Amino acid sequence: NGTAIVNTGRAFYDADGDGLTNEAVALAGPITDTVTSAPKIEISKESADPNGAPLEPDDVLRYDITIENTGNMDALGMVFTDNIPTHTTYLSIGDLPAGATIVTTSPELRITGINVGASSSVTFRIRLRVDLPLPNGTTITNQGLLAYDGDGNGSTESLEPTDDPSTPALNDPTVVSVTSAPVIVITMGDPAGVGPEIVARAL
Repeated sequence: NGTAIVNTGRAFYDADGDGLTNEAVALAGPITDTVTSAPKIEISKESADPNGAPLEPDDVLRYDITIENTGNMDALGMVFTDNIPTHTTYLSIGDLPAGATIVTTSPELRITGINVGASSSVTFRIRLRVDLPLPNGTTITNQGLLAYDGDGNGSTESLEPTDDPSTPALNDPTVVSVTSAPVIVITMGDPAGVGPEIVARAL
């Protein structure tokens, strides 16, 4: 952004009319044009249950974070922050783009040095463990924030929250619901050891 393109034209002509040489020079310009460029960032956070729905206590909850740059300038040195949501524990992160650095993981996940070229995208994945036990219907709500240089001045002054791509709303947090139920095992045995043992299970 702000690159200057300077151009000067020259015309050579026969000023004295002798028909022999074009000894004179006429200049046009210089003309300066300034290039305006900027990244245009969109970031989404999609939830997934690696072992299949429904999401249950003690399951792994995965978030797929996709950063897309539809602008005409590379987005360099971006910073992603995300508070690990309630009812979960951080496990790991994978597929980070080259050059990115994990600064902290919990209670705040902080990643610096994220670069995304113009007209390209990157996706990385966060893995969490869902707490055990949890009441049925417990919701886990999460939204991250990306700071980036939106005007090319060298500072990360632009902020973009993650969006849940599964809903029509824009820039909304990603919400998942936990399905849980008690598992009750009742064992009855004959005190005299004569009769059969009876086991009843309620799932």
